[in-house]
Amino acid sequence: MTEETLQETLERNWDALVRYDEELNGTSDRATAILAAAYFEDKLGDAIMRRFAQLSSAFADQVELRNRVFKNVDPIRNFSAKIEIGFAIGLYNDGIRKKLRKVGEIRNEFAHTSKPVEFDDAEIASKCCQLETCILPDSDTSRSRYITFLKEVEKHIQCPTAISRGPRILTATAGDAQVDLEWILPSETLTQVQVRWKKAADMPFGAADNWTNLCATATKYKVTNLENGTDYTFAVRTENSTGPSETTNRSATPKAACAQSPRL
Repeated sequence: MTEETLQETLERNWDALVRYDEELNGTSDRATAILAAAYFEDKLGDAIMRRFAQLSSAFADQVELRNRVFKNVDPIRNFSAKIEIGFAIGLYNDGIRKKLRKVGEIRNEFAHTSKPVEFDDAEIASKCCQLETCILPDSDTSRSRYITFLKEVEKHIQCPTAISRGPRILTATAGDAQVDLEWILPSETLTQVQVRWKKAADMPFGAADNWTNLCATATKYKVTNLENGTDYTFAVRTENSTGPSETTNRSATPKAACAQSPRL
C-alpha cells in the first residue's frame, strides 16, 4: 500500500467515523440503541475475522469464505453468536461477555417493539447501570453509558492481544495449617500467574492488595502458615501482555490433622 493510498484509506475511515458520531448523538433513543449495537457488531465481526487464519490472510477465496461464515449459512451471523465466539477466542473476558449480552437485550428492547421506548425506562436504565466503563461519561445518563461502554470494548478488541481468559477449574484442598491450590491454565501465551488470599471474615480484597507472582506455567501453589479452623478466600488470576484476567476465587478452611489413637 502506497503512502497516498494509505492516506486516502485513513481519510475515508475518519469521515465515516465522524458521520457515525454525528448520527449517533443526533438521533432518538431507539435509533441510538440500534445504531450503536449494529456498529459494534460489525467491529466485533472484524476482530473475529482477524483471528481466523484463512479469513485474515491473502486466501484466494477470502470474500466468499467470509460470506459463508458470517452471512450466507449463518454460523455466526447474529450478534449473540458473535458475542460467544469473541469470548471463546479470547477477545475479552467473561465479565465483558455478560455485559455484551445486556447490550443485546437492550438493543432488542428497542428493536422488537412498536411502543415508545427510552433509555430512561426503568428496566433499560437498570441494565445500562450494569455497563461499567473505565471513563465515566461527562453526562452520566443511561444513553451515554451505553454508548461509552460499546466504544471502550470496540477499542479493546482492536488490540492484537486480548486480556487473558484466566485460570479454569480452580480447586482448594485444605490441610493442616495449609491449603493446596490447583488450576488449569488457558491455552494462550501468558506472562505470569498470580495468587492472593485473605481470611474470609476480613474486608473484601482491595485493588492494592498484594499478589504473589508465579511463573507463567504455574498450575499449583501451596499456601502455608494458615490458622486451622479459619475460613480463607483464595484468588488466582493470569496475565498476558495486555493485562490481568478476572480472578477465579475459592474458599477453604485448614484443619489440624486427626491425632492417631494410641496403640494398645
